[in-house]
Amino acid sequence: MKFKLLLLILFVNFSYLNAQNCTTDYVLSSQQSIDNFPKTPDCAVGNLKISGADITNLDGLSGITEINGYLDISINPLLTNVNGLSGLTKVSGYIEISSNKSLTSLSGLESLTTAGNSIKLANNTVLTSISALNKLTTIKSFLEISKNDALPSLNGFGALAQVFGYVEISQNPLLTSLSGLGSLQLVGGNLRIAENNVLSSLSSLDSLTNINGFLDISNNPVLKKLNGLSRLSKVLGYININNNPLLSDLSGFDSLISVGGNLRIAANQSLKSIASLHKLTTINGLLSIGRNASLPDLHGLESINAINSAVAIAANDSLTNVDGLSGVTYIGGFLYIGRNPALTSLAGLNKLTTISGYLNIEDNDALTNLAGLDNINSSSIEFLQIQNNDQLSICGVKSICQLLASGTNHNLSDNGPGCASQPEVTSSSSCQTALPVDLVSFAGKNSVEGNVISWQTASEINNAGFTLEKSRNARNFEKLAFLQGQGNSGRPYNYTFTDTNPYEITYYRLKQTDFDNTITYSRIINVKQGVAHPAVKLFPNPAKGELFIEAENRNLAYSIKNSYGVMVREAALLPVKPLDISELENGLYLIKIGSEVFRVIISN
Repeated sequence: MKFKLLLLILFVNFSYLNAQNCTTDYVLSSQQSIDNFPKTPDCAVGNLKISGADITNLDGLSGITEINGYLDISINPLLTNVNGLSGLTKVSGYIEISSNKSLTSLSGLESLTTAGNSIKLANNTVLTSISALNKLTTIKSFLEISKNDALPSLNGFGALAQVFGYVEISQNPLLTSLSGLGSLQLVGGNLRIAENNVLSSLSSLDSLTNINGFLDISNNPVLKKLNGLSRLSKVLGYININNNPLLSDLSGFDSLISVGGNLRIAANQSLKSIASLHKLTTINGLLSIGRNASLPDLHGLESINAINSAVAIAANDSLTNVDGLSGVTYIGGFLYIGRNPALTSLAGLNKLTTISGYLNIEDNDALTNLAGLDNINSSSIEFLQIQNNDQLSICGVKSICQLLASGTNHNLSDNGPGCASQPEVTSSSSCQTALPVDLVSFAGKNSVEGNVISWQTASEINNAGFTLEKSRNARNFEKLAFLQGQGNSGRPYNYTFTDTNPYEITYYRLKQTDFDNTITYSRIINVKQGVAHPAVKLFPNPAKGELFIEAENRNLAYSIKNSYGVMVREAALLPVKPLDISELENGLYLIKIGSEVFRVIISN
């Protein structure tokens, strides 16, 4: 009995010692190192890296069942399969199988059920099958399948339901479909499907409902449909559909309701419809639709009320209207509509009331009028550029007239007669009709009773009245008084109000309200020690060579942007000397000093 017990103890200790022989990390760089690997059953190693010029098989590794670190099989030019890993059930770290020029399949990994981190299959030039991975259900980090020149499908991931990181499928020149991803429901990071030369369909992504990063489908030369995305409802990052020359529509996006970043649809030459976006209500970033040569309209975007960044509609050769934007009331950045040669109407923008940047309408050869821009609050337009629209002759819509009536400089040039310059537009009969109030003056002075604020109108149309507002900082205004307007009047009229409780420096503005509750704001003035004056002065305008800045507070930051919104200069403090502008190109610039923005023409 004692003898048998002794044998049992010796056997257990021997097994333990053998197991310990394979618990470390291994770098196997030759066939001999693989052949000499410890012959230990149920072996659990740390990290395992296999890379060697003469490695032809992995048969010596048949005892490995677990890898507690990573598995890296890379740069083995003679390796044709991984059959030697047939006992492997678990890899706790990442798996990388790359740059194996003779590897044709992953047979040998059929027992693998757990990949704890990521999987990367890349640069395996003759790999034709990954079916051995069909027991994997979850990948905790990313999945990348790229540059596998002979891989025709993704059959092998049939059980995969979740990838918590990104998924990239790119540069696989013989990949015809995504079959094999039919169970995938969640991508926790980005999904990129790009540069797959013969991929014609996304039909196997039917189970996918959420992407928590961006979605990039680009440079797939024969992709015709996005049908496999029919259950996708939310993308938390941006969507980029770019340079898929045979893509004819966006069918597959029928369930999409929200885009957390930018939506960019560009350079899809055969795209004729985006109507499948009809459920989309939210774009939290930029909307960019450009260089889609066959796209005639934007129908499909009617459910969108607000776009929280900018909008750029550019270089769409067949686009005739923007009626698909008929529900948009707010744009949180600039609005650019340019280089659309067939565009004849902007009427689809008639509900738009606010933008937060520049408004640029340029190089639209067939556009004759700006109807549709009427209801934009002119105070929300930081800068206006209307140029090179050969047929454009009617620019006198309400928003444009009100903006130009403020006296600030904007760029109107090389359009048709009537829109060729700022004076042409402001003097047009359409502008005279569009402006509800012709404000001649707005000034203030200090008196014993307080600050006396006065203004004069030359004429009024449908003017319900003025709300005089005051502020300590020219940003946060409060109501001071309401003075009833004259309704419709062709004669001058003077208004006066005394603020009996002014601040040391008080900022004032007028909020003019029409009978239909349309609101227009005046410029801001301030009153200090009996004088009403701008907080900052810039001169001359136009400027050549240098620009003078007068400000009581010299500790103000300033910045200069060109007419396209590109920053060309900025600094934390105003210069002591005149501002040297001699190196700037001629044109219109937005110069921001503190909280005030000036429009300056530079003519060097």
